[in-house]
Amino acid sequence: MDSADSAASTPTLATLAAMLERHEQMFVHLRGELAALTQAVAQRTPLPAIPPAAAPLQEASASAVKPVLSSRLCPPARPPPPPRLVGGQLVYDISRIMDSRRRGRGFQYLVDWEGYGLEERSWVPRAAILDRNMLRDFHRRHPVMASKGKVRGISGQYPLVQNVTVTEGGIANLTCRVEFNDNTSLQWSNPAQQTLFFGDKKALRDNRIELVRATSSELTISISDVTLSDEGMYTCSLFTMPVRTAKAYLTVLGVPEKPEIDGLTKPAMEGDHITLTCITQGSKPAADLRWFRNEKEVKGAKEVNASGKTFTVRSSLQLQVDRNDDGVAYTCRVDHVALTQAPQQATEVLEVHYAPRVEITHSLEVPQEGQYLKLECVSKGNPSPDPVMWTKDGSELPDLDRMIVEGRELTFTSLNKTDNGTYRCEASNHLGTSSAQYVLYVYDAPTTLPPPTTPPLHPITPDPTALLGSHASDPTVTGNRDPNALGQHGTDHALIGGVVAVVVFVTLCLIIVLGRYLARHKGTYLTNEAKGADDAPDADTAIINAEGNHAHAEEKKEYFI
Repeated sequence: MDSADSAASTPTLATLAAMLERHEQMFVHLRGELAALTQAVAQRTPLPAIPPAAAPLQEASASAVKPVLSSRLCPPARPPPPPRLVGGQLVYDISRIMDSRRRGRGFQYLVDWEGYGLEERSWVPRAAILDRNMLRDFHRRHPVMASKGKVRGISGQYPLVQNVTVTEGGIANLTCRVEFNDNTSLQWSNPAQQTLFFGDKKALRDNRIELVRATSSELTISISDVTLSDEGMYTCSLFTMPVRTAKAYLTVLGVPEKPEIDGLTKPAMEGDHITLTCITQGSKPAADLRWFRNEKEVKGAKEVNASGKTFTVRSSLQLQVDRNDDGVAYTCRVDHVALTQAPQQATEVLEVHYAPRVEITHSLEVPQEGQYLKLECVSKGNPSPDPVMWTKDGSELPDLDRMIVEGRELTFTSLNKTDNGTYRCEASNHLGTSSAQYVLYVYDAPTTLPPPTTPPLHPITPDPTALLGSHASDPTVTGNRDPNALGQHGTDHALIGGVVAVVVFVTLCLIIVLGRYLARHKGTYLTNEAKGADDAPDADTAIINAEGNHAHAEEKKEYFI
């Protein structure tokens, strides 16, 4: 018998201590029931009355007191059956086979003897069991699990449990199952090794713990209104020989409280530095805090502190506020595994005060005489700079009949030349003042003449008086130029620049072409006069010899550029 198998079959001290504690609890429970039963019997069976003349009881001697081994309430146990003689040898009857294990090259079986108690169960070799049908039936109902050449025992005789996770205040269901069980009791105990249920019998007085299901193969209990103190390792015990246990860990999640945002001053001034702090408590494990500016996430600094079994989480967000932060919602959201439906969150809206900024919008791009014009003073500030002030050329508006001021708008019902000038809009609040200007120039109303049906025979001489009249209203002549109108000389400069560029480009192209032509025609040339000139007495003879293509004539060379 090796040491590993011996350790597997011999209970440890911790297992024996747990068994003794459980049995002690069982005995206390049974003793209470026995006392209640005895009291009930005594109430139904009246005791005989003692005669008045009876002598008083004498003190009994200690040596005469003997324990009562049996009574009507506790009858004597039946004696175990004697062995039988089979095949010339004494044999004992087996009630059932409980378990199996490998020893050496064979198997041993844990047997329950007929008529004997649990303490008499023992391991016997296979050869000692004469009933082969009992062995076949045992292996058929309990397949042997082999692992690395060793038999671990009966698969169905091990309790099966699962870890449970529950939110604080919820209900936790603990289930212990056995695939094959021969009416062996199941028991649940808490992390303090206190028995909760032994079979269908409740052992701990706790109204939160209830029995859900109790059969020979399953024991399920429920714990309602779970607290953080209920977290720990719960043990399911199967009272075989030896006792087999399985442990399930109960995890309790602490629900974080609704977050709170601190550090916000209302209103904040533009340019101020503020720090927003979000705090949540009671989370387990530690919650995660996230910041959002409107719908966009921003990063904050997180800090986690433990307080008992729960955690307090803080997250800080530093800001330098400006006018763009006015009306912006900052949200602190708590993300936690216990928040399955919707996350906890808190929202604060910033209110930022800042000096106004002003600009002027107009309804016409080119205002002309007789038209309707609206100028609007668009001012943005907090507090709102209302009302605004309109002036013309540094003074009050001259013609309030045609110039109507309604709130931020200045309306001209019919423009004329007298409306030319600089208009100023000014807005202010307690943080500052801002203004904007608009220079108005009113153009002449457009006049169109019908085109002539036939061209004139003689050129028309311009009328000097007409020119003078037009010059009076022409801003280029009088000097009253429209500051918003475009210059008329921009097109002439562009045209001149384009012509110059074309001329330079053509000149460069001609120089390049001429250079390539001269380079290609440079070389050596032979004239007719040079051929045979040394053999001829005169020039005519040389020409005649050259035309005759004398082979011995020496070539003459002539170069030119």
